[in-house]
Amino acid sequence: MIRGIGIQNFRSFVDRTFIDIKPITVFVGKNSSGKSSLLRTFPLLRQSVEENTTGPILWYGRYVDFGDFTDVLSRNTENKEITFSFSLQVPPELTQRYAYYRFRDLADQNTDIDTELTVYSKDKKTKTKAINIFINNATVTLSIDDSSNVKLQIESEGKILERDGIIAKNLGQFIPNIQLKGKEEVSTTSIPFYL
Repeated sequence: MIRGIGIQNFRSFVDRTFIDIKPITVFVGKNSSGKSSLLRTFPLLRQSVEENTTGPILWYGRYVDFGDFTDVLSRNTENKEITFSFSLQVPPELTQRYAYYRFRDLADQNTDIDTELTVYSKDKKTKTKAINIFINNATVTLSIDDSSNVKLQIESEGKILERDGIIAKNLGQFIPNIQLKGKEEVSTTSIPFYL
């Protein structure tokens, strides 16, 4: 279940703005304060997940039309990246279904996951710069360069594990598939993965 959504450098939202989503959520504010931009983020994310495109975000689709990356990027910042944040609560039946190992102590607990997707524009295409996943006491960072090379970093309890030699495939998806280089024959979508 999604518990909240955040945006940064998105139209009038220069600083990171995070909104908790409750059963009833009301947006109140003066004109041009960003209420409709924030509300239009939901259909933007929906069309981005449903369609395969050249980038992770489909700015123009059947649900909403934001134009392109440059139309959405906040004009009040020098940072040329947009960050989407999500707070999720995953029920135990899903965490156990996709877990590689079974953990008895997690069987009855919801798992809180916070994620961030940072995008930028190059050659008039929106590209993924980084995906951050915060789960329990671990931070997983996937940094993607212009050649689709991925650097994986996992930080937990003061220890850092880094791994290169990874490539991002299907960059037209909202979240790309990640593979080890030289392992293209292995299908990444058929293997369940859960941290």
